[in-house]
Amino acid sequence: MPGRDLHAQPFTEETLAKLRIFENYTQEWIPTFVMSGYERICIFDFFAGTGYDKVGVSGSPIRILEQIEKNSSILFEKNTKVSVYFNEFAIEKYESLLQACESYIEKSLALTTLKSTGKLNILYYNRDFAELFQELLPIIKSEASLVFLDQNGIKFIGDDFFIPLTYTQKTDFLYFIASSYANRFKETDEFKKYLDFKPTPDEYGSCNNIHNELVEYLKQRIPPLSGVKLYPFSIKKGRNIYGIVFGSSHPRGVEKFLRTAWKENPENGEANFDIHNDELGTIDLFEGRKLSKIELFQSKFEKEVLNGRIRNNQQAFDFTLDKGHIPQHATDVMKRLKKENMVSYPGISPKISYDFCHKKNSIEIVEYRLIK
Repeated sequence: MPGRDLHAQPFTEETLAKLRIFENYTQEWIPTFVMSGYERICIFDFFAGTGYDKVGVSGSPIRILEQIEKNSSILFEKNTKVSVYFNEFAIEKYESLLQACESYIEKSLALTTLKSTGKLNILYYNRDFAELFQELLPIIKSEASLVFLDQNGIKFIGDDFFIPLTYTQKTDFLYFIASSYANRFKETDEFKKYLDFKPTPDEYGSCNNIHNELVEYLKQRIPPLSGVKLYPFSIKKGRNIYGIVFGSSHPRGVEKFLRTAWKENPENGEANFDIHNDELGTIDLFEGRKLSKIELFQSKFEKEVLNGRIRNNQQAFDFTLDKGHIPQHATDVMKRLKKENMVSYPGISPKISYDFCHKKNSIEIVEYRLIK
């Protein structure tokens, strides 16, 4: 399953979309774990590349360093150490990676200070991923970790790599995979070694939904004792579908990723294109106006509330995340229902957020009462 060299040309818009999601999630992740009191946090970029593309646009390693730099003040304040692990297998790219990162650090007072005081430790590797992953896995399991697996195919979504990540307790991970390969190579022996997955084209013969199907397949492979939840974000280039698989066992991580995904595409929060071919906002003479993804969720959420199946803010929060939506989408419904005198709850806010629903020492369960 050959891949192309992403760094031999300027990053495409699809690659930039992936990098924005990686970067924006890192921006959310670092302060969350630092403020949670961890003595050390770890970031792993196993397919780091060269640091920049051929026209100087930052790749994932530089974007990671930028986010550490932006959060340097709280790292000093909380006395938190950051360990960063960059790996690049191709020797020429590895040398470029090393030069790019060290040059960036030298020009940053914040990063050089973090490094000189022992609060920033960067380790560079020129290793085969499969071997290095097994070597670093004990660290990933024991420390608060963020793992990027930016592979150019599907090989490393196999059980030797995916299953260990589902057993972690303090690790969030983002896989980037070429989901269209699942359709192109599904009958080959090489593919079958890693996945027993056969996508189903829609009624128009499109495989737009192939990444979502792949994530549903991966969900079935998660061991029963694992608390990890998976969420997709599809990225389209021409006729090919790529995608990000996000995994976390913590509702805070899930909430942060969903905010990142909906920021990337406020229309559907799951793809950089119209994945459902909805023609949003148009009028259908037979069916009426088609609902947007947000409107469809809000309709279902409202029915759950009015049927008495969602009775408090914690149930509302969990339902919302399970459906791949952000708390604001549910909050808007609850405020409207209260204004329309259909539901009552104390105060102004329905308090649908991680802090009120799951955060230790700040949980505040708000009961929703139906008005007959």
